[in-house]
Amino acid sequence: SIEALRHDLFYKISYLSSSQVDAFTIPSLVTRMTTDVTNIQNAYQMLIRMAVRAPLMTVFSVIMSMSINVRMSFIFLALLPVLAAALFGIFFYVHPIFKRIFKKYDALNNSVQENVGGIRVVKSFVREDYEKEKFENAAEEVRKDFTMAEKILALNNPVMTFCIYVSMLLVSFFGAKLIIGTGGSELSTGEL
Repeated sequence: SIEALRHDLFYKISYLSSSQVDAFTIPSLVTRMTTDVTNIQNAYQMLIRMAVRAPLMTVFSVIMSMSINVRMSFIFLALLPVLAAALFGIFFYVHPIFKRIFKKYDALNNSVQENVGGIRVVKSFVREDYEKEKFENAAEEVRKDFTMAEKILALNNPVMTFCIYVSMLLVSFFGAKLIIGTGGSELSTGEL
C-alpha cells in the first residue's frame, strides 16, 4: 500500500548519513516523500489502464470487427497509428514540463523549510514580506507549469473522441455503400 511505501521511505531516509542528506538536499527528500509517492501511485494506476486495458480492448475490438467484415476493420487499423502518434506526441511534449515542475517543487519545499527552520531569524530581521513573496513566486511558478502541462494532457480526450467519431463516420459511410452496392450480400444492416 501507499502508506507502507511512505513508511518504508521515511525510515530509509532517516538512516541516511549527513553527506547523503546534503547530496540529496532536504527539500528534495521532502518532495520524494510527498509528491513523488503520490505520482508513483497515479503512474501505476495510469499504467494499468493504458498499458493493459487499452491495448487489450484495441486488440479484441479489431479481432471482433475482422470476424464481422475484414474490409471494414481496416478503418480501425488505419486510425490506430494516427491515435498512437497523437498520444505519444502529447506524452513527449509534456514529459520535460513535468521534469521542470519537480525541480520547482524542490525550490518550493526549500522555501518552506527555510521559513520553518529559521522563523526566529526571519522575524528578527523583519523579512516576513520578503519570505512571503519568495514563497508566492515559487508556488506561482509551480502552478503555471502544472496548469500548462495539464492543459496539454487534457488534449488526450478530444483526440481519442475525434478518432472514435471519425471511425464511426467512416464505418457508417463505407458500410452503407457496401450494403447498397452488394445488396446486403457482403455486409448486412445488422452487421453494420
